[in-house]
Amino acid sequence: MGISEWLRSVFGGSNRVPEQLSGSELTYALVDERRNPRPAGDPASDEPPGRPYFSADEAADAFAPDERGNVHVAIREGFFFHPPTGKYAPPGNRTLSKHGLVSFKVRGVAFYSATQADTSPGLPARLVREPSNEHDPNAIAIWALNRSGQAVKVGYVNRGRARSLAKRMDAGEVVEAYFMRGDRPGSSTSGPPAVILTTGDRMVKLLSDADG
Repeated sequence: MGISEWLRSVFGGSNRVPEQLSGSELTYALVDERRNPRPAGDPASDEPPGRPYFSADEAADAFAPDERGNVHVAIREGFFFHPPTGKYAPPGNRTLSKHGLVSFKVRGVAFYSATQADTSPGLPARLVREPSNEHDPNAIAIWALNRSGQAVKVGYVNRGRARSLAKRMDAGEVVEAYFMRGDRPGSSTSGPPAVILTTGDRMVKLLSDADG
């Protein structure tokens, strides 16, 4: 069974809340970084010291496709890694998004069960549409499994990304998503989880530190 098939066997192929989760509270945490900035030193908001990072312009050049159309990138320690130069870029990098590797930090984790869930890099993240959400009809919740194999809500896709992603999901597309940064249940050393939209096979390659 391939990773994509396993993902569907665990969570099912629907973009809607599974039946066993239908009684869960589906409120939307409206987290705005401009009003609620993360504290200095948070590994999700700042670039942790000790690693070389790309500037925005450098990343645009480094992650541009080569003459064969390949983008040279891997995932290491929750960040994008460029093997030829040894430099890093955080989740949400715009150049990589343009080239098909859309990623984002999970929002609202403080209001949900992020520390109870296993959000280790490489594990599937289940995206669930909440069209009846009173705060945002484009809301997309992010779920993961806990130690007992039960699905728990981790947080939400940011509102800007949710607008475009909701259209795809509402049209019937099953969007594969995986955690590129996160922790095992009970730990929060990596900072808030981050998710990448990609296939299971591509995720394996990205995490293998091969030149993706």
